[in-house]
Order: sequence, then C-alpha cells, then structure tokens
Amino acid sequence: MGLRTERPSLGDDSEVRRIIDECHATAHGVLRDHRERLEVLAHRLLERETRDESEIYAAVGFDRPLSTNRD
Repeated sequence: MGLRTERPSLGDDSEVRRIIDECHATAHGVLRDHRERLEVLAHRLLERETRDESEIYAAVGFDRPLSTNRD
C-alpha cells in the first residue's frame, strides 16, 4: 500500500479562480496606468542595458524612496 500525502484544501475552486482573476485585473490595471513610464524605461534600456537604481527611478519619474535599512 502506497503512502498518500494529504494536501491542505485550497477551498472552493470558484473562490480560487475569483482570487486569481482579481489579482490579474489588478496587475493589468497597474501596467495600464503606468504604460508611458514602462515605455520610457524600455527605450532607456534599449539605449544602454545596464542602469543603476537612480537612473531607473529618473526614467520612470518616481521619487527614489528613502533607505529602509533596518539594522
């Protein structure tokens, strides 16, 4: 007799599908909302593949966050 591995239940398949669909819609919305910034970044990377962090933030027009080092 073989061993049977018990897997935790993920709940109702329709609930899992709803969560996945919701996350997909959110991700799509974020990409759509920032499309122009992504295109600028893509063009900058085509010009020169290697960019440092400050260049990436400048390319997409975001302020660079303050350091969050938690020593």
